[in-house]
Amino acid sequence: NTADIFYGGVYSVTSNFVTVVWFLSQPENKKYEEKLKKEIKSVLKNKQTFTYADLEKMEFLDKVIREAMRILPPVPFYSRNSSNTQVVFLKDKQKNKEYKIPTNTPIVLSNYFLHRTEEHWKNALEFNPERWTKEVMKDNPYGSDYFFPFGRGPRSCMGMPYALMYLQTAI
Repeated sequence: NTADIFYGGVYSVTSNFVTVVWFLSQPENKKYEEKLKKEIKSVLKNKQTFTYADLEKMEFLDKVIREAMRILPPVPFYSRNSSNTQVVFLKDKQKNKEYKIPTNTPIVLSNYFLHRTEEHWKNALEFNPERWTKEVMKDNPYGSDYFFPFGRGPRSCMGMPYALMYLQTAI
């Protein structure tokens, strides 16, 4: 388990760091890079060191990270097994159908596709950190139906707070 956590943390944070840097380096995203630089300079001023409290003040940095993870989540799918003891039913509300999932059936969940769903995210493939208004963050917190870069529920990544802090620090 420790090896899985270590590998997952090293890969995920590094992957997301590279994704953020790549998005910010694109000419069409220069305005976001400049806005982020301005925020960092404003919060840190001329400090030689910074604290966790300083990181928490960087709202735009949080938005940039969320948007990068939305478009290119570092872990694009999760696999689980259905219940060992009971049959599970999935309902498709649009088609008004129900699907029977036998016990202990492997299931793959893809946040990659849900994070890019046009029905939920306007201009889903466009990098736009400013889409993360307070209302959008309230409706789509980490682990929500359409935004779960760290997984969902009781088996979500327990290293999420550390990963986000490390990522904010590195950026």
